[in-house]
Amino acid sequence: MIHESNSDTAPLVKWFLTGAIIWSSLIAASLYWNYTQGQQQNVNLARNEALANFNKDKAFRFWGASHGGVYVPITERTQPNPRLAHIPERDITTPSGKKLTLMNPAYMLRTMMNEYEELYGVKGKITTFPDRLFYQGNMPDAWELAALKRFEHGDEEALEISDIDGVPHMRLMRPLFMQENCMKCHGYQGYAVGDLRGAVGVSVSMKPYQDSQQKEFNAQWVSYFLLWLIGLGVLGYFYTRATRSVRELQAMQQQFIQSQKMEVVRTMVNGLGSDFNDILASMTSNLYQLKKSVKGSPDAEQQIGSIEMLTYRAGGMINKLQGFASQEGGSMEPLLFTPFMNDTVQGLRPSLPENITIGLELCSDNLPIRGNAIQLQQIVQNLINNACDAVEDATEQQITIRLESFFADDAFVRRHAVNKAGSYAHLVVQDSGRGIPEHQVAHLFEPFFTTKNHGMGAGLGLAMVYGILNTHQGFIEVESVEGEGSSFHIYLPLLAGK
Repeated sequence: MIHESNSDTAPLVKWFLTGAIIWSSLIAASLYWNYTQGQQQNVNLARNEALANFNKDKAFRFWGASHGGVYVPITERTQPNPRLAHIPERDITTPSGKKLTLMNPAYMLRTMMNEYEELYGVKGKITTFPDRLFYQGNMPDAWELAALKRFEHGDEEALEISDIDGVPHMRLMRPLFMQENCMKCHGYQGYAVGDLRGAVGVSVSMKPYQDSQQKEFNAQWVSYFLLWLIGLGVLGYFYTRATRSVRELQAMQQQFIQSQKMEVVRTMVNGLGSDFNDILASMTSNLYQLKKSVKGSPDAEQQIGSIEMLTYRAGGMINKLQGFASQEGGSMEPLLFTPFMNDTVQGLRPSLPENITIGLELCSDNLPIRGNAIQLQQIVQNLINNACDAVEDATEQQITIRLESFFADDAFVRRHAVNKAGSYAHLVVQDSGRGIPEHQVAHLFEPFFTTKNHGMGAGLGLAMVYGILNTHQGFIEVESVEGEGSSFHIYLPLLAGK
């Protein structure tokens, strides 16, 4: 008998789902951690780049300030600075007659920053408060102005990622204080050495870092997805193995319990069968003598005849019980199951109710098996008789008998805890009757269990079917829906190489 219990595998399902959730959470957490670490690494790299450029600008500004500026030729781009008009030697002429103008350190730094931005995309700027501007092109934006105000309160650095023209940039700004060599150009503005003059800032685009991180994340996502699938596959493998082990143990337990019950019945029947037969033999003998003594009394003869018939029926039942207990019925021989089924059903047809439609669907293969014809006939007769009883009150009284070749693959073996994979003869006896309640299906093959009305059956038929199939290395399973009917599936192993 094949009977699967969802309650027995429910802990395994819970274990699998819990493991899958934990594994998925670990993969997601690891991927998220790597992503955030990549973002932080990008911030650090951009800050380092910004700091390197800031230090470069700082060194250049220091060099320019230490030399008091440089003289450059007067061109369209380098016109004399009106802010330096107070310096007597702002404009000079070389001995050769070439006109030069003084470029102050801030102007030098601004020019260098513009050139560097065009070449490498790194933005640089020197700025101050609007009311102290030496050059209107250095007007601070909102972020720079907020940084300048923080510098007035003692902050030493402003660092933030913000958009410039819609592109995120790492912006770094540090304060610029008045030094002695700055007084030449800015002393007239009222500054003293050590005063906050303004700030120098650098902006580095984050887009190259973000593009690089996105490529790396895409590669990581694929790797993590494959790792996630592998983990689920491992969990699924162990879940399948565990489920199969549980079902095999379940089947073994059911077989053990069934064999224990049947052993108890056999012991009881073997112990009582002979005593019952002796009692029935004595009753039959006394009835024979009593029948002779009442000869000529029709009523008495009829009553004694009825008692005599009951003793014969009781004797037949005792013989049937003894046959069930011993499970003897002859030797096992090669048998062509398809012709055997055709002959058996045809032989049973005359004894079946005429109002029941019998459908017979046999495959064209002979389906050779090793079995005992008498015992197999008992199986077929018992299943057909049960089907007839089941459809007795049905509107459409129909029984269908199908026989086909069936291959039990590894998946079928795991699902049904079958002894081995291979080819089987698959016999189905299907009825359109009342069906069997689900809670009764697991008990169908127990001795003395019956779904029929009281007095309509002893409950030994299906137990006998189960026992015979065990001796044939076969198995049986049941599908039933209340109100729709039942199907009994018999599987008998085919002879190897046939």
